[in-house]
Amino acid sequence: MSHQTCALSSKSPSIVLIGSRGCGKRTLAFIGALHLRKRLVVADRYFETVTSLSRIEYLQKYGESALQQRTVEVVLSMLRENDTDCVIECGLGSLSTEVQRFLTQYKATHPVIYIMRHFGDIKKLLKLDESNAKRLEETDSKHRSCSDFEYYNIFDPGARSQSMSEIASSSPQHLKQARVDFCHFLNLVCGPDIDFISNPPSPFEVAFEPVENRPFSYALAIKLSELCHETFDHNLLEAGIDAIRLLVDTNEGYSLELITEHIAFIRRTIQLPIVYEVIGFDTFQHEESAALQNDYVQLVHHGIRNCAEYVVVNIDIEEPILRGLISQKRRTKIVGSFHDQDPAQHSWHTQPRLDKYRHAQNLGCDLVQLTQVATSRDDNEELVAFFCSISLLSDPRLPLIAYNLGPLGKSSMVFNKILTPVRPATPLSDFDGSFITAQTAMKGLFATFVLDPLKFYHVGASVSWSPFPPAMHTAAYQACGLEHSYQIFETHCLENIETIIRDPNFGGASVSLPFKTSIMSSIDIQSHHAKAIGAINTLLPLRESPGNESFSAEYQASQRNRAGRVIGWYGDNTDWLGIFECVHRNLSPRNAIQPSKTTALVIGAGGVARAAVYALIKLGCRKIFIFNRTSQHANQMAEHFNSWARSLSSNSATVSVIGSIDDPWPSGLQPATIIVSCIPAHSIDGQPPANFTLPESWIQSKSGGVVADLAYRPLETPLLKQIRHLRATTKIPWITIDGLEMLAIQAIHQFELMTGRRAPRAVMKSQITRFMIE
Repeated sequence: MSHQTCALSSKSPSIVLIGSRGCGKRTLAFIGALHLRKRLVVADRYFETVTSLSRIEYLQKYGESALQQRTVEVVLSMLRENDTDCVIECGLGSLSTEVQRFLTQYKATHPVIYIMRHFGDIKKLLKLDESNAKRLEETDSKHRSCSDFEYYNIFDPGARSQSMSEIASSSPQHLKQARVDFCHFLNLVCGPDIDFISNPPSPFEVAFEPVENRPFSYALAIKLSELCHETFDHNLLEAGIDAIRLLVDTNEGYSLELITEHIAFIRRTIQLPIVYEVIGFDTFQHEESAALQNDYVQLVHHGIRNCAEYVVVNIDIEEPILRGLISQKRRTKIVGSFHDQDPAQHSWHTQPRLDKYRHAQNLGCDLVQLTQVATSRDDNEELVAFFCSISLLSDPRLPLIAYNLGPLGKSSMVFNKILTPVRPATPLSDFDGSFITAQTAMKGLFATFVLDPLKFYHVGASVSWSPFPPAMHTAAYQACGLEHSYQIFETHCLENIETIIRDPNFGGASVSLPFKTSIMSSIDIQSHHAKAIGAINTLLPLRESPGNESFSAEYQASQRNRAGRVIGWYGDNTDWLGIFECVHRNLSPRNAIQPSKTTALVIGAGGVARAAVYALIKLGCRKIFIFNRTSQHANQMAEHFNSWARSLSSNSATVSVIGSIDDPWPSGLQPATIIVSCIPAHSIDGQPPANFTLPESWIQSKSGGVVADLAYRPLETPLLKQIRHLRATTKIPWITIDGLEMLAIQAIHQFELMTGRRAPRAVMKSQITRFMIE
């Protein structure tokens, strides 16, 4: 069985982690097993189960030679007997030649991941002298040949734990980033967690739409040599872009380890797809071409080992070598590339240029990239004609990236639709003067009327007091080069919204109380999430089309950032995503959700509470309690979700109601480790604030948990004060999340739904920080 579908198959190949002592593979195996819902197999534990002795006891009883031989036997047995549905931490056995030989075959059907870490950290952790550290490093490098993936484990204090109990009880602050990084990598190896997204994904969900399918996508081109410079500002990586184009400049002679390290740092800084390209090999047409090709292929294959989402491959290398490279791509998409450094006149009109496209297609590439140096502005017009000729070819057609380089080719980069290379708006070199910024490219589309300025709104009965949504969206527009506006529209009457949403330049609206549920009956197309929740917070227009595609979600998603007659509305919900991310990122490994055990509590029964229940179900929680001042509303909400869950046999959940604040916590169930409050903390219509706190019997978890209060007026609510006091007095590791954290995340996803652009997360979050400081 191919491991390309390991996350989706009911019986999937086990994943094996190998690496030196101190690299953190046991911690990562624990994290990975929880994330993929697989069984954890640890070599030392397995050894003890088989021999009834620990490795130290076995060494003392039988000696080092016998221990090494028995270790090899046990590791081979462990790999054979745990062939499916496990995450296996291979221990020291992977250092033996016999085990490495076995893994070389095993990796053909199983993901074998080589875990790396900065050897300075390993040396310090294991207290090694220079000689032993060098020996360990040399031995460790042999893991590359018997693995098919590699992962650089960025230093994290929590990763020092070596026992399962220590790992499980580590605070979320220690392991939070390590968990996020490694879970993201596993999704690249195995495929995304399909329970997280719509099934099938909605075309409006930008994060799950392939970059090549998005209109006008941009890849920030950064050389590895720039990343290595000590003064490089990693904040430059977020610039209204869809991907990072990592240019591995070979003339600098960087090691494979360094490349892997910087890929890891890119992913920690910004979780965008990586387009991996090796540069510096201008030609393979001379006597040294064989050696050059070998070096080139090794570096290109390294991008595949690191799960780069896209790897650019020069289609001029020898075809057998090229086909062999492409055959190893797994989930990576191969971009077959040809660059003409010295083009003849009218090259875009010639048959050889079209033949290059067909050659890449015949090789099995996923995309084609054709470029040349522009010798005149006519080259840009001829490129438009070339795009037209490609569009007339019979299906299947590969997505085409094509543009002219040099100062005369810049307009072609504005109109190229897929992964246009762009540079940061900084004094960094733009290489040969070819590249533009993503903002410049986007503004060019508005200036040429390809895209239209639109009006977005924050709609609700009491929205004028909050500066956050307008500030976040407006800052994001500016960062991305979008010429839109975002305004407040306050009303108590749903019918009044008609005055803005019929405008041809209406782009969308953030929907707040009291309209999240009442507007549902007016929605023509509801997302999978909105239907399940029974509430929306995002309203988008449906445009009239010249054909019969008016209510096609795919067509409507393609019309974002374009004005036109409004004939209906699309409704979605991003509140659940804000709650999902906040809870997921802050749960400690010890409190990781186990469907049969984990218990959660939701306070409230309005639209946001519905989103909270849905988020908890998506997280895997199957025991959810609701408390609301009006139990009738809570009962209705519980029945809604139980009915929905029963219709999805694979997603069953039990949602129950606690009738009174005086009721004890339900007997026979674990204390809640996830608590989400969805009720206002401020005065409404002259009524006093709720001042809600929890009964002590409802917060008895010995391992703590996560408490999120989605109110942010005031920011420190009575509930958060209560939990922080409990943490201070008992030392139980409760993590608190305030409403602004959730607000920022849901707004980020809302921006992406509204515009079809990846949100500049840091820019949007900085607006909340700015207002809090002021």
